[in-house]
Amino acid sequence: MKKRHKYSLAMLASTILLLFAGCQNHTNQSSSKSRSLVIKKQKSKKNSKKLIIVHKKQSTEEKMPTVTELMNNVADFNEGNFDIRINNTTEKGYDTGVIQENPRIVHYKFNGGMSSEIWTTDKDVYTLEGNKWIQTGQTYRWDRFDPITNVPVALISQMKVSKSNDGYKVVYQGNSQEVKELMEKYIIHVTRNYYRSPWEDQDFTSATLTYTFNKQKRLIAMNYEWSAGTNRGTAAYTNINQQKLAVPNSVIQAAANNPDSVDNQNNSDTYNDD
Repeated sequence: MKKRHKYSLAMLASTILLLFAGCQNHTNQSSSKSRSLVIKKQKSKKNSKKLIIVHKKQSTEEKMPTVTELMNNVADFNEGNFDIRINNTTEKGYDTGVIQENPRIVHYKFNGGMSSEIWTTDKDVYTLEGNKWIQTGQTYRWDRFDPITNVPVALISQMKVSKSNDGYKVVYQGNSQEVKELMEKYIIHVTRNYYRSPWEDQDFTSATLTYTFNKQKRLIAMNYEWSAGTNRGTAAYTNINQQKLAVPNSVIQAAANNPDSVDNQNNSDTYNDD
């Protein structure tokens, strides 16, 4: 009887130990699974946050300014270098220089068959003739070389915007009536003192206008190309709003000492290049 009692107690103790071990193992497994679920949830939350951040970043990068928004900044042009080239059947040449609108100053050189350097303001014109500076005009407005900063709304609506390495580009390419009229005025404006068809005996073919902006949407360059049959031309405006112009004192003094200058001749004649 005692042996049976001892055996029963031993069996009970073993059973209790096994049950306890099983519970502990189950608890450990449950705890492990619970921790695993928590980790997975945390990872899931982190991944979702990453996805949201990436999505927001992509949305920001993909946002493109409108043509109108960019072209409104073209009016900020005040100064820049220019390079204008004409290659027509009856006229060839190019002019290079820099133009400033306020205060009005233009410094340029004719390079198409005539080598000459000129400084102009709203009041004075200084021309280098040979090795001497001469003041050749007063109250004189030299309207040439101005870029196209007043683009008609009808033409803006035909332009397209795209990304570039440095920012954005707005481009028009075609032969619409609006661009034909605009280029006709521009070409006459920059190449002649009197009216004559810029297309000569040929018909207008096409024009490409390109306005370049940096990432801050500021204008940094303007480029024009046009053709009318075999007549062609290009114009480029660069280094925009990067410098401030003034006629050098050495030029003013040299012209003042030249007896042929208009002030020294008491000549009241005025000139106009419109």
